[in-house]
Amino acid sequence: MTLLRMRGRVPVEKRGLICPDCRDLRGRRVPMYLIQRDGVWLASHYRKPGEKPISHESDEHLARKERVAKDSEDHGFHADVEPQTEDGHARLDVRIEGTNGIVLGYEPQLSAQTARGMRTRERFRRRGGIQSVWDFADPDHAGIGTVPYVRTPNLPASVIRVQKNPIAVQDGNFVLEEGQCSQNGALTR
Repeated sequence: MTLLRMRGRVPVEKRGLICPDCRDLRGRRVPMYLIQRDGVWLASHYRKPGEKPISHESDEHLARKERVAKDSEDHGFHADVEPQTEDGHARLDVRIEGTNGIVLGYEPQLSAQTARGMRTRERFRRRGGIQSVWDFADPDHAGIGTVPYVRTPNLPASVIRVQKNPIAVQDGNFVLEEGQCSQNGALTR
């Protein structure tokens, strides 16, 4: 794609950009925005120029988000990948609409972060009415014990994407119950 000429930001309804990676790899129509950085026009998932860098998520990170969103939808719960909270202060990796108005944010965190940074991100989610669970593969991640979390094995994306492969929860401080969920929210253990 070559961008020949443009002035300012193009509104969402006029730009019509859809991320080809999200479409091809995840089967989702995720809009993109035209932003200008250092005089160069780029397509970005983010809304404001300079607000955040273009995402460079690992294939394992993307696979975890896809898997949780697909599993949630397969069990009757609506899931969105990469939505912003209603107050606009946080972007969730996966937003799952549960029963009784519960909104769960699933956040796989495979890169190193500080405990302070994790607490700050968690506060934004709570203020937005999101009950989050962070997923760490590293047993020594700074977020362990800092935010609600589960720890799962460090697996390649190709294994994570296979729906019939169960992914073991190794530990965590987020309460999980094993069983089958029905669409009305009942859990059969």
